[in-house]
Amino acid sequence: MTRIRPQKSRVAAPNKPAIPPATGALRAEVIGCSSEDEVLVRLHRRTPEEVLRAELAVPHYEASLGDRVLVQEGEDGLFVIGVLGPARRRPRTTVLPGLTATFREGEGVELRAIEGDLTLSAKGRVALRADVEIAAVAPEVRVEATAMLVEAGRHELSATRVVERAGDVYRHAEGLVETTASRARTLVTGDHDMCAGRTTITSDKDTVVDGERVLLG
Repeated sequence: MTRIRPQKSRVAAPNKPAIPPATGALRAEVIGCSSEDEVLVRLHRRTPEEVLRAELAVPHYEASLGDRVLVQEGEDGLFVIGVLGPARRRPRTTVLPGLTATFREGEGVELRAIEGDLTLSAKGRVALRADVEIAAVAPEVRVEATAMLVEAGRHELSATRVVERAGDVYRHAEGLVETTASRARTLVTGDHDMCAGRTTITSDKDTVVDGERVLLG
């Protein structure tokens, strides 16, 4: 007697988009972020149903919907290996313990302390170099040093009030020293010596010389 074996019914598996063969990098669009390390992409000129999962392989890249990227097949799946268009110029942030470093295309890098102070310390020299400008913006800027040397082709100071306190002050100018003020006053508790090759005093109104004794010549 011939036995007839029952045939198992076969259910067709849902169609899944196949990963394209490794033919180099392909353009794709980010349509979703499944995690911090993986995104959902749709390959260029493919049907909307063909959605693939790709792992990020671009350092410091934070994916957003609509980004145009380059993807390539690897042994374990698809990888994002490059970024195209405006996403390349988006500020990139690297987070270190207590510190963030943000890179802006064409602008540079900004270091920011998440909270508290930011201290630069070294056993040797700490040097700041810039081709254009070094700017310090703060409610108060304090400098403490045993000696402070400033070499500049031009030194400008703009302030509401300037207060200087020093043990001794020496100024040397090879050219002209000029002071322009609405009022000027000099207070000296001791002797006041003024030596010049020629002295001229000109007043639009009175000139007063007051002293216990006035010695001329």
